[in-house]
Amino acid sequence: MDRKKALSKALPSKVVLWAVALLTALLLAAGPLRIWKVWDTAEDRGGKSGEEPVVMRLWYPWTDEEKIYKKAFLDAVDKYNKSHEEIQIKAEGIATRLYREKLPSAIASNDTPDIYLCYTNAYLKTAVDSGKVLRLNDYLDSKAEDKILPEMLDEMTFDGGIYGLGFARDAGIFFVNNEMFREYGCGVPESWEELLAVCRVFLDNGIVPLACSADTDRGYRMYLEALCMSEAGGRECLEIAAGEKEPSEAFLRGVSHFCELRDMGAFGSTPLKNTTGWADEEFNLSRIPMYFTKNRLAGNFLQQNSPLYGKISAVPFPGSSGDSILGGVSEAFVVNAAAKNPREAVEALSELMYDFSGNLKESRAGIPVWLFEDTDAEEDATLYNEIAEMDLQAEETMPYWEFYLGGKRAEYFMRASGKLYRKEISAEEFAESLSR
Repeated sequence: MDRKKALSKALPSKVVLWAVALLTALLLAAGPLRIWKVWDTAEDRGGKSGEEPVVMRLWYPWTDEEKIYKKAFLDAVDKYNKSHEEIQIKAEGIATRLYREKLPSAIASNDTPDIYLCYTNAYLKTAVDSGKVLRLNDYLDSKAEDKILPEMLDEMTFDGGIYGLGFARDAGIFFVNNEMFREYGCGVPESWEELLAVCRVFLDNGIVPLACSADTDRGYRMYLEALCMSEAGGRECLEIAAGEKEPSEAFLRGVSHFCELRDMGAFGSTPLKNTTGWADEEFNLSRIPMYFTKNRLAGNFLQQNSPLYGKISAVPFPGSSGDSILGGVSEAFVVNAAAKNPREAVEALSELMYDFSGNLKESRAGIPVWLFEDTDAEEDATLYNEIAEMDLQAEETMPYWEFYLGGKRAEYFMRASGKLYRKEISAEEFAESLSR
């Protein structure tokens, strides 16, 4: 029996006629041009007046390797979409390495979406000078600015114009596996000499001491920059990298330390093949005892299902004594100057960044740059508290050289540091190349 016959037998004929008449009257009252929707999803939800929502495209670069960071962001996007029927954010994820390759050409050709992540300092300044990034001042609510921690807009402000909104501070953190250190009778290294000695102990036992990748992100350049910073200080390093000052003996010492770690096999027997995924996995599975990387991975380590849960400590990079830290507000989201709805885009960006920053704070995956009420420290947040304390106590923050330099100078540094890592040039030749 088909569905129509079953329905006719289930209802008395008079009731059927009455129902048909009522439905006809309702359709006539609604008007011939109105279309009624019976669904309510993020893709199909219309505005308050029944119109289709304004869809704003957004790019972000996080992958599953930074799953807690990525989740914190997508949760903020989902929250926004559910609370704004008239505007919907379409978030598109791109692998970090591909993102860095794609972004400069996309900005130059005006092929970026309405909202996208951009690196700060000189990198952002180059995009601003091209006229492709929207100045936020005319659209940004003053109340939103009041919620941002002081000085956290510095890397995004040029000639009084605010061109981006951040969400968290980045910090290069030296993570150590306490269980592996105890097993091999090692103490946490505080100086270059102690780091060298610990590396030798692990190498003698057939263990790669330092997780390190040859990838652009979270790779060998972080070690190079941190070693130079430990010897020469952050300000001097930036002046030398920018070609404003001749390389000093202290700076050259830092470069030489990097070469010594490379040559002794501290990064592995085939360091050129190391990917970020490989470095993360080897450290995560307790096959490598030390990892100098971005603090955002702490969110992964703090999950109770993580193999490293309760095993990891965050300490200052050996030789720095906690005086200097690598990082800062190195990433921000910006609005395309050609966005069709600039005011709505800035309002959406402000709300997204506030919620994203709060999610990072809650998941212990990032150091927020927006103001929130203090919460009591949880028992399993020791690692996060160690990171936050180091960031707070540091007397200076040295930006990543790639973003601080920007443009052709950054490309030159990337090529020269790559040659250094591949043993194509010496420490002296690398230092000399920066003064050209």
